[in-house]
Amino acid sequence: MTPISLGSKLWSGVALATVAVVSWLAYSEFLRAHSPPPPLARPGREWQLVVIGSSTCAASNHPDTQAAIGRIVSSLRQQITATGGQFSTVGVAVDWDQRAGRAFLDQLGHFDETSVGRNWLSHIATRYIWRDLPGPGMVPQLVLVTRTIQITRGAYIIGADSVVKRLAGGLEILEYDAWLSGKRAKSRPASFPDRTSTGPVDDLPE
Repeated sequence: MTPISLGSKLWSGVALATVAVVSWLAYSEFLRAHSPPPPLARPGREWQLVVIGSSTCAASNHPDTQAAIGRIVSSLRQQITATGGQFSTVGVAVDWDQRAGRAFLDQLGHFDETSVGRNWLSHIATRYIWRDLPGPGMVPQLVLVTRTIQITRGAYIIGADSVVKRLAGGLEILEYDAWLSGKRAKSRPASFPDRTSTGPVDDLPE
């Protein structure tokens, strides 16, 4: 091989590598420009709605229940963020079959975080139903929790979760959705105590 042909091959290799790097940078810039930036947690109070269901549960898959869950999520998000609060959602499928669980959650819409698998032994079921914040072992179930977030020297200090509201079963979810739909036309009943000291969710019904 002559020095000229060797030099040509080297330059060709360099040119191909340069094109690959430029293409990757352009693609990365495209993804960055067309992907929404992830929301950053802020110091203060956060409300998180945990939506627990199953692909094998008739009530979890009923169109009325799923529509009600969607409206509840939208209503709470609007209330909380309107006053500067932080709101997030967690979708949980207590399924053994992870593919079936993910398909079920996709029916419900977008979640900020998801948990699928291990049925009733999942870490979410353990935390929000059996051990840390115990409740009835049934689905569908919505658990609204609140906690404080502190940020110091680049580290998060997360306070303990406190249950603000728990809706267990399709009937409770439908009843709460009906209450939310009409609450703007009703005054707050005197029997509803303040559950939290700040934020709009202190008018959630018992």
